Amino acid sequence: MDFNGLITKYGNIRFAPDGKDETGAYMLIDEYKIHVRQDDLAIVLGLPVSEIHPLIDNYSRITR
Repeated sequence: MDFNGLITKYGNIRFAPDGKDETGAYMLIDEYKIHVRQDDLAIVLGLPVSEIHPLIDNYSRITR
């Protein structure tokens, strides 16, 4: 799924980190990992994914 499809499908889910790494925090949604930088974390907490898309640093599909 491309980034726009991800935002369309999961846009109403509120950002709540599932973990942190050395550069920021990430949230797992279905089979995707959405990452935001540490500097932006305080801004995006609790906001819908559709509203924070400019601050999403990276996203990737994960395999389990």
